[in-house]
Amino acid sequence: MKRVLILLVAGALVSGIAAYSASVARPAAQQGTPSGR
Repeated sequence: MKRVLILLVAGALVSGIAAYSASVARPAAQQGTPSGR
């Protein structure tokens, strides 16, 4: 079961990094989305 938790955490980190990098690459997109971070 630990493997499932690790996969979930890894997926959350990857999605968070992708969203952060996308917001940094295009700061103008932050105006459209209420959640900047």
